[in-house]
Amino acid sequence: MTIDRTTISRTDGQAHASRVPARRKPITLRRVARATFLYAGMVIALLVVVAPFSWLVISSVADKADLLTKPLEWIPAHISFGRFVDLTVGSSADETAQGFRAAIMNSMLIASATTAVGMVVGTLAAYAFARLRFPGRSWMILAFMATTMLPPIALILPLFQIMKALGLTDTPIALIIIYSSFVTPYVVWLMRGYIETIPRELDDAGRVDGCSAWRAVARHHSGGDSRAALDRAAGVPARLGRVPLRPGDHAVECLEDAARGAQ
Repeated sequence: MTIDRTTISRTDGQAHASRVPARRKPITLRRVARATFLYAGMVIALLVVVAPFSWLVISSVADKADLLTKPLEWIPAHISFGRFVDLTVGSSADETAQGFRAAIMNSMLIASATTAVGMVVGTLAAYAFARLRFPGRSWMILAFMATTMLPPIALILPLFQIMKALGLTDTPIALIIIYSSFVTPYVVWLMRGYIETIPRELDDAGRVDGCSAWRAVARHHSGGDSRAALDRAAGVPARLGRVPLRPGDHAVECLEDAARGAQ
């Protein structure tokens, strides 16, 4: 067998060229001015964004006398965390602290219930849109997403009239219902895209294995969909939150059994 020495020398030259570091561009006044302008703009933008939050933290621990001093000092002379103690474990006689604690508990209750309702209803609806074939499937998913295009300010009066007719005004249930109606279409859209990335052969393997439709949803997709739903609740993108199937998963075992039976 003959060896082409020209090809070898050309290959060696390309490899040597790839190992040679790229020559740096010369430093010019234009490049320095451009970099200075860019970093100065980034620093100014950072200060504009961070300064209000920094002042909130400083004013929350500063004494009242320090907040009224002129000129204003960013580092207070007297630091106290008494306001946080009063708000969290203060006496029941303090109406401000009591109202704050009640508002925090209501917010946690409404946010938790809205997340749970949105995840359960949205995941089941997304599975139906991704796996089932029924008339109007395409325009129904578009109708779901069209509801998110409506400005919330335009829905205030209709929602108030509905909740007033149902006797749910000034109740957490009203907010849970309203927020769930806003969140569910978003969950359906994201979870539908995630479920469509899971092979349909897993569902077929489950049916061969004797699984019902509900059991296939609970068993075959419990490893991926539940974790994906938690990622959606936490705001993780679908591509980052995708969990690959591992050997030993129930769905993989059903698929392997079906493949061996077909052989």
